[in-house]
Amino acid sequence: MFDESSSLGIHLRHPVSSTTDDERDLSAFANGRIGTKPQLTITFRRVSGASHSFAYSHLYAITTEAEAGGFVAEFSQHRVLVEGRNLQHLFRVFCDHKVHTIQETSPSQALGMEVDQPVVLSIRVLSLEESDRAR
Repeated sequence: MFDESSSLGIHLRHPVSSTTDDERDLSAFANGRIGTKPQLTITFRRVSGASHSFAYSHLYAITTEAEAGGFVAEFSQHRVLVEGRNLQHLFRVFCDHKVHTIQETSPSQALGMEVDQPVVLSIRVLSLEESDRAR
């Protein structure tokens, strides 16, 4: 009962039978989904299948050295490092709380993508304690 859509490495899984207004407001971007309205949660999906979801209400800082290369999102108890290429737009819509899902791309998929296409190459989710020890 699920439809698997695939285009340029974008894999979305959603029920076929009913599409809510919220789902119609989401579009594919950099292997994830962004919305036209602010979202309540953000989900980070790794190539391994692991997923972490956080409430935007727990997001208190987003920092970057260069928007195109990625950013660090700091939540109440976790720090999420997102790295890739051409991520300027993703960074901007994430700052506006409009990103629903950020999907990591496998290295083999990334090689087949256009050089100017946005690609998330790495997602690392760390507790603040782990993150502080790594510094």
